[in-house]
Amino acid sequence: MPMIRIWAYLLNLIIQARGTLKMNEVIQNILTRRSIRTYKEEQISDEQLNVILEAGKYAPSGGNSQTWRFTVVQSKDRTA
Repeated sequence: MPMIRIWAYLLNLIIQARGTLKMNEVIQNILTRRSIRTYKEEQISDEQLNVILEAGKYAPSGGNSQTWRFTVVQSKDRTA
């Protein structure tokens, strides 16, 4: 089990034991995040893509330089 998942599990146990605290969904997502190296063949909807891009615009950058650039490729011919 990866170390980050162990910490997330232990943090959940502590929170449950105290009973009054609830884990913030964002913190839980950070603690249990993982990298994806394989992808599905199906394409996401335009609405999903727009939500992802909008969230990316709000991602922090080093020194608040805000140098984010996004390239969306939806044609399989262009990914080869």
